[in-house]
Amino acid sequence: MKFNRPFFIKIHLYLSALASPLLLMMAFTGVSYLLGFKGSEIIEPVKVVQLSKAQLTKENISLELNEIDENFDFAYIKKVGDGAITRPTTRNYYKFQLKEDGTHISYVKPSLLKKLIELHKGHGPQFLRYVEKIIGVFLLLIILSGLYLAYTMKKERKIVGVLFLIGLSVYLFM
Repeated sequence: MKFNRPFFIKIHLYLSALASPLLLMMAFTGVSYLLGFKGSEIIEPVKVVQLSKAQLTKENISLELNEIDENFDFAYIKKVGDGAITRPTTRNYYKFQLKEDGTHISYVKPSLLKKLIELHKGHGPQFLRYVEKIIGVFLLLIILSGLYLAYTMKKERKIVGVLFLIGLSVYLFM
């Protein structure tokens, strides 16, 4: 196997094709979030129970959820300011909020945009977080192979180098 220009073109194209669906989703959700479009949630109150903040453990939450929906499955519990939520939040989940009259349990149905933003934040299933790490490595290889390919083109070498340095300085001095 030769590490020449055609090899790097293939690496660049194949990894780009493989990674582009997730990268496009990341770009879409990132821009949407920064523009203030964060998705929505439908929150349905389920019941009020008497659990303290210290009692919001995976075991106690599992017991409560078994009474509500014995088929509901979650990976782990995330403690939040005034309670806890089940994860992943890339699908319907339960929220436990501490209030004066007890712990309010709500069923939360996120919109598609909200689910995708949660995925972007890394709040998805464990397998998908593993895939996102692999795609991150792919992105690094895509960028490095693209820079190498630009460097091998005499006409483009200077402009790409200047643009790279401009981009680098923007991020370093922000």
